[in-house]
Amino acid sequence: MGQIFSDLGNWLDFTILTVLIIYEWGLDESSMALFVITYGLPWVVIGPFVSVFVDRWSRKKVLMISSFLRIFVIVGYIFAPNLFFLLIFVFFKGTLASLFDPAR
Repeated sequence: MGQIFSDLGNWLDFTILTVLIIYEWGLDESSMALFVITYGLPWVVIGPFVSVFVDRWSRKKVLMISSFLRIFVIVGYIFAPNLFFLLIFVFFKGTLASLFDPAR
């Protein structure tokens, strides 16, 4: 059940940010491409390196800390005034997710 809610949250996160960029802010395709690249970049660049350390740490602590920190990053979405700041939050959330998933 926890996995279902986690995956649903990830899907909603991606969908809502897409709606924000395209419909609310009225940005173009290049902005959406930057978002998608920033969304996946931590998985490619940071994920392989941190997964080695995550295997050595307490899984329970990694899951709890990364989930708790992701809450603050997602709340930061609300205060992002433009695409640049939103992409910073997206990158941090992706970094925390790349810690969360190997522990999961």
